[in-house]
Amino acid sequence: MQAERLPDGTIKLSGPVWHEIFAEERRLPWARWYRQMHADHGAPSYLQAAEALEALGEPD
Repeated sequence: MQAERLPDGTIKLSGPVWHEIFAEERRLPWARWYRQMHADHGAPSYLQAAEALEALGEPD
């Protein structure tokens, strides 16, 4: 999973076969959701998504 901050300030989260773009204010709520999904279902991709979103840190 890869997360990146686009020039317009939105966040792009990409997996091997999909991507999603959303507003910065949704980054941490999505990270929490992915962590909960990992806790509930154990799929490694959920944890990878959470970690990628968290690793972006706060915008400059």
